[in-house]
Amino acid sequence: CGYPRLTSLDWASFRSAAGDALFERQGGLLCFFHQHLRAAVFDCLLGVKHAESSDAADLQAHNAWVTQKAGWHRVLADFFQGTEPSVRRTEELPWQRMMAN
Repeated sequence: CGYPRLTSLDWASFRSAAGDALFERQGGLLCFFHQHLRAAVFDCLLGVKHAESSDAADLQAHNAWVTQKAGWHRVLADFFQGTEPSVRRTEELPWQRMMAN
């Protein structure tokens, strides 16, 4: 898909460093314990802060954030489309497709 592969060592290092900031739900879904951490990760990955005000510059930043976020949902939808049928795929694929549009 054009993105760097995550090695087992990278993943183990990340999970160890994240500590209690992440928790795992049934089925392996990872969630952030605090919303501010989620916002920081989105800022880091997408490069755009999620703006909440009605200021024109903030609205433009928000629109850019929504567009980039939809792109990542498309990447995830493509990923789940290529996986073997499973409960996780059944849950994720429709959601990722909906969020990509």
